[in-house]
Amino acid sequence: VSVAADGTISASTLERLQPFLRQPAALNMLLTLLQEMGLLSTPELQLESDKTRKFLARGRGEQLHALAQTWRGSKLWMDMLNVPSLHFDHADSVQLEPVQARATILGHLNNLGAANWYDLEAFISFVRMHDPDFQRPAGDYDSWYVRSESRGGYLHGFASWDHVDGAFIRYLVTGPLHWLGLADLSVTQDRFQLTQLFYSLTQDKTWRIPEKQRPLIIQTDGVIVAFAAGSRADRFLASRLGEWEPLHNQEIYIYRLSTKSLQRAIGAGISIEQILTFLRRASGDKLPQSLRQALRHWGKEGSAAHLTNMLVLRVASQSVLRCLQENAQTRRYLGETLGPCTVHVHNHHRKDLRDNMMRMGLLLQMDDEYRG
Repeated sequence: VSVAADGTISASTLERLQPFLRQPAALNMLLTLLQEMGLLSTPELQLESDKTRKFLARGRGEQLHALAQTWRGSKLWMDMLNVPSLHFDHADSVQLEPVQARATILGHLNNLGAANWYDLEAFISFVRMHDPDFQRPAGDYDSWYVRSESRGGYLHGFASWDHVDGAFIRYLVTGPLHWLGLADLSVTQDRFQLTQLFYSLTQDKTWRIPEKQRPLIIQTDGVIVAFAAGSRADRFLASRLGEWEPLHNQEIYIYRLSTKSLQRAIGAGISIEQILTFLRRASGDKLPQSLRQALRHWGKEGSAAHLTNMLVLRVASQSVLRCLQENAQTRRYLGETLGPCTVHVHNHHRKDLRDNMMRMGLLLQMDDEYRG
């Protein structure tokens, strides 16, 4: 996947990824943070496998803390430029201090008591009253060429503070802080509660997230079931071995072993023996014998069978079939002979065969002809 000039992925690519994402809106931020952490290269967005595996092998608290710390100090990720309700003209020339702006809002939030729910608009009003210029040097409210996505007009002057600076604070709380586990939100997102992780971050304390590891489940049909509560390093390795299938379940991930996915793994330098060793260990030595046998057989001799998308051509007589087999234009579209008057034809050759038979003075009836 390649990124655009501004570091984001295209809308069409994002649409294809949507079924797999739990927090689609967080994707661009995550990609930026992974690049800063050295886990992701650009412009191909290729994960550094060894570094990623080591990162995912850490405890959940360490992982999330590393992401939060990277976000807190990131100069590459511009929260202001990613507020959904705003559009910046000449975004590459806007003078922003993302680290300072974040630190200021985090500082105001840190003064709030723990375990309480707060009205988001009341907090925004507090900042407007006591620290309105937190990201505007010398109170300059006219140098940004920023427009409202919904209204289209430019937002200038202090009168637009709520639509610009206020929107920034709303985004910070309901976006990054929530995605990183630092703030819980009400259903309507008008109230928030800071989590203990937030205070651990601002006070530089160790993050601890209790977790109970669950092993992978390996099914006899080649499906690998990974749990959200399980090892993320094992889930990462499972994703390298199988085809990821989207599933509307917050607790599990499904990966299906196939010849295509196994060939991809072999191409990445993972041997069949390494695959078997991993599956045995990650499943708690509950790898089905039939699947173990299938993988060993595939590693030595390849696929036991080959399924293709084929059609059966039935002709009116043996003479018609002989005519088609002897003609240079139609012979190349015919597959294995099945009987005196039947032969295989690959699905994507059906229209070519029809057209060439027409040139020979023979009409071909296709059952799907009504589709064109």
